[in-house]
Amino acid sequence: VGILQEVEKFNKQITVVTELKALESGEMAQVKTVYIGLGQGYFVDENAQYAGVVKPTADGWQEEIRNDLATSIRDVVKIYENEKLAEFVPLPVEIN
Repeated sequence: VGILQEVEKFNKQITVVTELKALESGEMAQVKTVYIGLGQGYFVDENAQYAGVVKPTADGWQEEIRNDLATSIRDVVKIYENEKLAEFVPLPVEIN
């Protein structure tokens, strides 16, 4: 019961974590990932050059590289970290 309560708590929150992701070139990049509960996530590197969307699947989180969203995702991270004033930032959402 306690585990289910923690999962439900996480599912209602926006969480930003720092992670390492492998680039297509084989290099590693440090990214910040914004998880919107358990439904969707977005990641971006510090320079806003590498970005993408993560979605939950039966096998874990599936990544889709979306470098075109890098500036918007970086803005979301800056808003979350109080480095930028809050504003509406449109990002794609897929609901299954």
